[in-house]
Amino acid sequence: MIADVSTTGYVPAKGPARFEAGTPPIAEAAGLGAAVLYLEGSAWTTAHEHERRLTRTALTRLETEFDDGSK
Repeated sequence: MIADVSTTGYVPAKGPARFEAGTPPIAEAAGLGAAVLYLEGSAWTTAHEHERRLTRTALTRLETEFDDGSK
């Protein structure tokens, strides 16, 4: 929203940025950094296997839930 701030005033940003309120996603950036550090310290294979189990469970449940008996 603001391009420059001083003790005597401010200069609004140009174009659409002038209307974009808020702050950058600081919490999300910090969370991503923590996730990367966690994964660097653990075995990637463990995380990959956990993801595979979650996917297998999700697909099985979806198949059961939406099975129309046409197989």
